[in-house]
Amino acid sequence: MIDGLQRLYCYCISVLVVWQRERLIADRCITREAWEYLKDAVEKSGDPKDAVEEILKRKTRYEVFWNIDLEGLLHYLVTFNTGQRRMSLEVQLEIMQRPLLEALEHDAKIPIFQDNKNITGKQKPKNEFSASDLVMATRAFIEFNPQLKKPDEAESLLEREKGYTDIQTSFDVGDIKDVVATLKKITIDLHPKIMEKYADNPNYKYILSGGGVFLLSFAAACGKVRNMLNMTSLEGAFERLTKELDKLEEDPLNLEEYQRTLAGIKSSRGKAVRRLVYDTFLRFFNMTTATLDWADTARQISI
Repeated sequence: MIDGLQRLYCYCISVLVVWQRERLIADRCITREAWEYLKDAVEKSGDPKDAVEEILKRKTRYEVFWNIDLEGLLHYLVTFNTGQRRMSLEVQLEIMQRPLLEALEHDAKIPIFQDNKNITGKQKPKNEFSASDLVMATRAFIEFNPQLKKPDEAESLLEREKGYTDIQTSFDVGDIKDVVATLKKITIDLHPKIMEKYADNPNYKYILSGGGVFLLSFAAACGKVRNMLNMTSLEGAFERLTKELDKLEEDPLNLEEYQRTLAGIKSSRGKAVRRLVYDTFLRFFNMTTATLDWADTARQISI
């Protein structure tokens, strides 16, 4: 990988212009307007041969990266290209965790919306999961921490000294199969059931694929069950949740109560909402409550 391509591009153009000059118009390399803009400066350079030789004597700086991976290159770009427009945090996270996303796409067959498609103006379909949201959900699951934020996560990834390409190194999970199995359960099994159950309510229909604190905190609660017990216990928790969704009730996840509880949160809202979702799912998973009791959780944690 050689950096300095913009400099090389400009360097080659300058050689071409002082050498071929107005003939470039006939060759359709430049427009007449471009030539009129450059004409005075180019003609002041004197004889074309002498002008080209003068340019070729000049030095241009290149930076050569040997044996660098895509994540390492991104680390360089976002760390040192402070004078240019930086990539969004979503795109940074997506590129730096490409190995994870490949595992989710190939092993779990999860359809993932690549955040870098936003560069061309394509909007994420509401029913799909964005790459950066799945990266954050993975981190929340592994650390069973609902309080993660994208800016903090991007910064921590940039500060790592080890390589980025090995998923086992990037995430100290022990068994990547647990991550893939959990996210597959969330995205392939639970998400369609929620969309079907809440088909007439777009506010609830996409509560998982919409990203944000709900998905992240739910993943963190799943990670806590895995950490305290094991994956078998987590599978049992998923079965309990699936049975709730299979009930004939119109609102089996009590999302109306969830919204009312959110309305009562006045301070430290982001942190409080993350804890509410995390604790409510945990209490349901460990059978402290028979349903997702959002209001009771809010009373218990005093929010």
